Amino acid sequence: MIVEILSPSDTVEILDETIITYLEAGVPLLWIVDPKDRTVTIYRNGEEPVLVNVKQELTGGDVLPGFRLGVGRFFE
Repeated sequence: MIVEILSPSDTVEILDETIITYLEAGVPLLWIVDPKDRTVTIYRNGEEPVLVNVKQELTGGDVLPGFRLGVGRFFE
């Protein structure tokens, strides 16, 4: 599992390249944290990305069984 936090200098091209690199390397779960929008985008190989906001909850699925955290906690 990888958690990537966006910085103001990240471009769409760099982000896309990063996501592809991680997923192709076999990373089963990737969270992209966007501090500006206060969102987390969840990536899993072979699945569509899922965007969650501060009113929602992150779970670890089969990668981190039992893990649950409100997205808002990332931004406190």
